[in-house]
Amino acid sequence: MENEAIMDSKRIKVLLADDDEDDYRLSRELLTEIYGEEVATEWVANYDAALNKIKDSRHDLYLLDDRPGEHSSLDLLKQASILSVQEPIIVLTGQENTEIGREAVRMAAADYLVKGTPSVQLLERAIRHAIQRKEIQQTLQRQALTFNSIHDGVFFTDRAGKIIDWNPAAETLTGYTRDEALGKTAAFVQRP
Repeated sequence: MENEAIMDSKRIKVLLADDDEDDYRLSRELLTEIYGEEVATEWVANYDAALNKIKDSRHDLYLLDDRPGEHSSLDLLKQASILSVQEPIIVLTGQENTEIGREAVRMAAADYLVKGTPSVQLLERAIRHAIQRKEIQQTLQRQALTFNSIHDGVFFTDRAGKIIDWNPAAETLTGYTRDEALGKTAAFVQRP
């Protein structure tokens, strides 16, 4: 089953930050319909409680109301960025607040959904894509760390043979900086 691969045989822990308990219950019902017993939801009703839970980093996913109390979800996203939160965040907006949702995505939220419209399929897809994107980002970060820290000179070219990336070891071995190498062909590397 597709959801099993995403959860990697563990319960998915979701924090729902929403000042409206009825909205929380609806979201929890949708999550239960998607994941059954494999989801553990926790509810907080305001910004401060949400921020404290985010700091604890004990959830796999955060669903944030666009206004969890007196602050906005954008305030929480700023704090999550400062804290280098790795787990995906999805913002739930009201019909009149879709601009907040779009701004949240620009600020690194994985997605936003308009309250009242999320169907089981739409919520499941948003969560699945959010988790997959986060896993891809983490893989790319690990690969970049490896690329930049290995002692072998490595460079990448595009289909036309032009250099599109050049690691620090390549700089050391060739004497050319990354900026000097970018856009050149691989022949640039060959010594006379």
